[in-house]
Amino acid sequence: MQATPRPTYETPYDMDAEDKVALILAEKWKCEVQKLPQFYRVDRALTRDSRIEGLVEIKCRLRVRRDKYPTYMLSVSKLGAMDALARAMKIPVFLVVEWEDEIGYIETDGLLAEIEDFYIGGRVDRNDKQDKEPVVYIPIEDFTCLLKKQSQPISS
Repeated sequence: MQATPRPTYETPYDMDAEDKVALILAEKWKCEVQKLPQFYRVDRALTRDSRIEGLVEIKCRLRVRRDKYPTYMLSVSKLGAMDALARAMKIPVFLVVEWEDEIGYIETDGLLAEIEDFYIGGRVDRNDKQDKEPVVYIPIEDFTCLLKKQSQPISS
């Protein structure tokens, strides 16, 4: 008996937001940012002359300011995959988060080994039982600011 495939929640809006962050990364880090296959463990490869020099997972939280929460929640599975890629390929792997007011990043290499507490967490807004899984909470203060964003006037 074959399991029912899990729904994909990524929307065209999500992909567009991620593409915009990728353009900023390319400019700031002076590299090409190549999209990887949809179900790969990270979103993009950072390349120069087709040589992979790093990998990036991009998360867009456009309705949340950086300082709204003291931590950023990430699945243990995702962080473990990022850590394994960094060790196997001997390259840096980054988590890049776009908040409403800023884009920040953290290098994830070895991060999982430093974490002492693990939790069950995840999204609750989609009524999907598979959204609950082991997670870690990364302190927001550990992220490096890549770009402060201009505040947009609220239109009426």
